Amino acid sequence: MGPLKGYGLLPPHLAGIEFVYALLVIAFCLIIYFKTKELYELTNHKGIQYFRNAFLFFALAYATRFLTMFFRVSMENLRGTRTLFQFGFLFFTYASSMALLYLLYSMLWRKSTTKFPVEYLLHGMGLLVPLIIFFVKGKFIFLITQIFILVFAILILVTFMNKKKGKLYSTYLFLFIFWIVNVLAMSLPRFMLSIKILIYLSSVGIFFIILHKVLEKTK
Repeated sequence: MGPLKGYGLLPPHLAGIEFVYALLVIAFCLIIYFKTKELYELTNHKGIQYFRNAFLFFALAYATRFLTMFFRVSMENLRGTRTLFQFGFLFFTYASSMALLYLLYSMLWRKSTTKFPVEYLLHGMGLLVPLIIFFVKGKFIFLITQIFILVFAILILVTFMNKKKGKLYSTYLFLFIFWIVNVLAMSLPRFMLSIKILIYLSSVGIFFIILHKVLEKTK
């Protein structure tokens, strides 16, 4: 099921790379989440709330991705492993979709005129992705849904980008793109390890840039 299918049994050095990568991204995301807590409590700024939620879900997505891989590797022959793996992957798709949707809405919330609770709408859209994957069971359905969100995000970012927030929006755009590239990297064969490492380093760099900007703002 989905791009995580190709993990199989990983050699120790590959599992180590995945662990370090996941640990760095999770740490960066959680620091961003907790560092912006006081700022949100002081200002009650909705944009900060959605921004924080995005990185909480990024952390959950990466944690679920690694744990799913770990259980797949360590309990390959145990009964129920396949079911556990599938539920893990479905939660990963939900968390990753929510991260992208929250990050996108953190830039759009001022433009919203709906009186319907947006949080429910976002979670509904986030749950729709794993439901589609569960019932359709297409190999590339997850990738297609993520690319759809990416294309939508690019259109929104280009529409609302201005000189004042141009650099920030550009960083978000790179984050969206590298998230999709990460999804693709999950299915890369082992002999393309150098390309995967390059993708991982670039992704860590993007998260670090955002963390650096957050730390500057919260001083």
